[in-house]
Amino acid sequence: MKLDWDDFTIDISNYHNLNLYIKALNKVRELIADDYDFLQVIDGRIKTGVGKSTIAIFSAKYVDENFNVEKIAFADIRQILRLVKKASTGDAIVIDEGGVILFSRQWRSKEALLFNKVLMIARAKRLFLQVVLPSVFFLDKYVRLSLHALVSARKRGLADYYFGKDIIKAWAGHIITMNPRHQLNARTPEVGFTFEFPSLKGWKLFEEYYQRKLEFIDKQLDEWLIEIEEGEENGHANESVVPQGYMTYVDIIKRLKAHGIEISYDSLRRTIAKLGLETRKHGRRTLVKETDFPYILEAVMKKGI
Repeated sequence: MKLDWDDFTIDISNYHNLNLYIKALNKVRELIADDYDFLQVIDGRIKTGVGKSTIAIFSAKYVDENFNVEKIAFADIRQILRLVKKASTGDAIVIDEGGVILFSRQWRSKEALLFNKVLMIARAKRLFLQVVLPSVFFLDKYVRLSLHALVSARKRGLADYYFGKDIIKAWAGHIITMNPRHQLNARTPEVGFTFEFPSLKGWKLFEEYYQRKLEFIDKQLDEWLIEIEEGEENGHANESVVPQGYMTYVDIIKRLKAHGIEISYDSLRRTIAKLGLETRKHGRRTLVKETDFPYILEAVMKKGI
């Protein structure tokens, strides 16, 4: 059996037990067609770079032939809510690296409640919802009790699949390897098996996803840099007052945003350096003259940074 997606072909027979995982995904198709939802978590046992996102995109594309990067939300509750709201009945959607927010203090309060509501909406819309994160334990207990299947990636190209009561065994650290001839016949089978999965490198959809992920990471880093600098402003009284006639990088980014321009921290640094503008240190912060802002604005608008 071969899968042909755009210009990308996968020969299922080249991967041990991948046919079993395909049967599991066929069951997902049937359940959604019969007015059921399906929640699947893909974790990496705390490890990174083990192919979690590869499995999620492979699974989503198999279940939903119209799956694309617009159906992926990264670790931002606003993205998640917008995506679920826009989703149509039966869509496959992916929440990638949810652990970034699922494990934060903020997520434990307001966002946790919102995510639980997302699950209820997913049920009503009969969505195939996949959450990708480092460990299933990063999820709220309610969410863990609501999931239908767990795919735990051991390393790139190798993962374990758990369904039903076997998920509990997976939480206990057991690895289940079933007979390759095991068939998925029941509507709610309780199975566990290890399977190999292919790399999607070079496939247009996967490359688009990877580019979006890098953009999201850069945006997160910029937000954290701003938070750190603002924290330093509040935490150092002798540095909190900016000398008259000067601006911090945070001030510049906020002013540009008021003009409808988004710019990263690094891009702003490069722009200021290229313009040859005078800067000065004020404690831990770098300051720029307020009179130089028009030059920065003009340069950014001209180059579309």
